[in-house]
Amino acid sequence: MRALADELSRHAGRLGDMKSRVTKGWAKMEFEGPLADQMGAVVTSCVAQFPAAADVLDGLVKVLRSSAREVEAQQEAERRRLAAEAQRRADEQRRANEAAQTHG
Repeated sequence: MRALADELSRHAGRLGDMKSRVTKGWAKMEFEGPLADQMGAVVTSCVAQFPAAADVLDGLVKVLRSSAREVEAQQEAERRRLAAEAQRRADEQRRANEAAQTHG
């Protein structure tokens, strides 16, 4: 989960870089006419969506990291429960052995 969160976070950061590169690259293009205007509108529209997409990815990163913390906490609680149960059984076995030696 954490690896996925890290990967999504990297991609969110790349969207910001990509927005800048696309915008600068488009600004350097030199052609005019209806097609250029249409392409410019498409590029502008697409690039304008990059921050929202990055925000969605950042939101997923937060959910994944929070979920990872919850899973780790649950795993640790289960590990402690199992250790306590194993200790309880060992203590019971020790007492049973001691009782058998006392009465045997």
